Amino acid sequence: MLLGELNRKLRQLNKNLWIFIGENPYSPAGLYYYDRPLGYGITKGVMLPERTVIKNGRIVARGWKNVLDFCFNKRLTRKRGY
Repeated sequence: MLLGELNRKLRQLNKNLWIFIGENPYSPAGLYYYDRPLGYGITKGVMLPERTVIKNGRIVARGWKNVLDFCFNKRLTRKRGY
């Protein structure tokens, strides 16, 4: 799923959720609720369904299911969306 598709899906679930991409290609995109950042970095470009983890347990890329689960667990959406 592309980042724009995820943004559209989030807007369908809650019109106040949106993704700020920014102009720096090396910094992650951010998830916002109204004008408040939620402190959840999102990988730019094509997103896989699940997160990508390297051997030492560090998360390199978050999957789009993780983003939707985060919003559901924070009660920003009523359903998971997938």
